[in-house]
Amino acid sequence: MYVEKTELENFRNYKNLVLNFNSKVNLVLGKNGEGKTNLLEAIHFGFTGMPLRFATIKDLLRNENPEGDTRGLALYSRVNLEINRNESKDIISTRIVEQKRRVFLNDKPATIKSLSPFQSTIVFTPESLSAVKEGAAQRRRLLDEIWMTVSPLAGEILNDYQKALVSRNKVLKNGIKGGLSRGEQKHLLESLNHSFLPLATEVSWGRIQAATRALNAANEAYSTLLKGNAVDLRVDYSISAQSAIDWSKNQVYDCLVSRLKELQATEIQVGASLIGPHKHDVRFFVNGKDARVFCSQGQQRAVVLAFKVAQARLHRTCRGHEPILLLDDVFSELDSIRREQLLLLLCERRGQMVLTAIDDSVPAGQFGSDVSIYRVHKGQVT
Repeated sequence: MYVEKTELENFRNYKNLVLNFNSKVNLVLGKNGEGKTNLLEAIHFGFTGMPLRFATIKDLLRNENPEGDTRGLALYSRVNLEINRNESKDIISTRIVEQKRRVFLNDKPATIKSLSPFQSTIVFTPESLSAVKEGAAQRRRLLDEIWMTVSPLAGEILNDYQKALVSRNKVLKNGIKGGLSRGEQKHLLESLNHSFLPLATEVSWGRIQAATRALNAANEAYSTLLKGNAVDLRVDYSISAQSAIDWSKNQVYDCLVSRLKELQATEIQVGASLIGPHKHDVRFFVNGKDARVFCSQGQQRAVVLAFKVAQARLHRTCRGHEPILLLDDVFSELDSIRREQLLLLLCERRGQMVLTAIDDSVPAGQFGSDVSIYRVHKGQVT
């Protein structure tokens, strides 16, 4: 499966764009701020309905005012992706109307859930390469992305958990503001916990399973990135400062129930949920040492790249086809050795890739003849 053609209207800094893609390697070149990442984001948004970066739907609308005045925002935006899937053609149209997302599949109204068979993008960004050294949220997101690759239900479970968490936090906050009596709050929390705890367990267990499944492929990729040096790459999932990577699902549930009882009074005092997968941590170990503390920045990035490569391999195994890789300026974040080794890994695969770079530092010739080069300048592509 690959994207044959992309059409953009009023998306980020693109007023109108029609672009045909190579089924193999597409290299997008341009200076910072010209629209390279916006093009990758359009593809990701078209498949998933979600921005690539931390942004709202409104942020995706083209703004004609360079100062960011909201009076310059477009009222309508559209991303059309023409997909070639086993020689059949499909068109996904993701539109923003009145700052709300609407999705169409072959001109018929659709939902994000119905697009699950098409959701095949794996994203590499400078931000994702910093996951090891950044906060726990970035590391959790890395496992969530792998989990969504191996399980078709993961996205829906994560969404349901977020809704349950928002509802629970609302009740806790209302208790502090005096909007609920202590009895009313207790009754509502007990009711919400019947759905919150099972969902929290599913998310935690899904992450643990994803980490376990990705580990072998990640070790192989990490060894390649280090030019064949023998390494032992491990991952740990931490629940309430306890290693849970080897736990059963029942053990995860029992721990969450126990911690809820311990922290219930404190949650009511602070007005926020203090237990659940939004509080868990992920740690990576290289040769038995915590990568966040003992590894260089280059080694930390190699760890994340290794798990991203593992995600791509799991996608092929679980879904039967190669994913579409979106690589946003990651080569500038790597030293020459890891850049060379990543290129070797990428050249082995057969699926579609869209790569961005500031200049010609990515040697397009290494990809052979199946490469197209595009240059971006102020929202125009040549």
